Amino acid sequence: MVAHCDRLIIVAIAFIVLGIFLMRRPDPVGSFGWMTIGWSVVNILIALPGRMNPKVDPMTIDDLLAFNLGLNVAYVAVGISLLVLGNPRVRGAGIAVIVQGVNLLVLDGYLYSKIVSG
Repeated sequence: MVAHCDRLIIVAIAFIVLGIFLMRRPDPVGSFGWMTIGWSVVNILIALPGRMNPKVDPMTIDDLLAFNLGLNVAYVAVGISLLVLGNPRVRGAGIAVIVQGVNLLVLDGYLYSKIVSG
């Protein structure tokens, strides 16, 4: 579980750096940067308690992780909706939501596959 939290934190820090680089650009790139920073800060806040409590057994969170995978798919769907229906600012934010949803889908899917396979 700690390794999963470490991966999430490392990726989030990389996205924060990217977001800082992009946030001052005109929309849709600027809004992509801001949304990416916001998502990454939340991801770090979610990962830190798991990182600080290494006693959590990943085998006990398989149902929660399966639910989370469904949420990740929903994030991608919402991002696609924002991309298709929005103005330039909203489209940039939608792309960021898609990227974060896919990122979380990959990270959580990797952990889920390790848990399910034993």
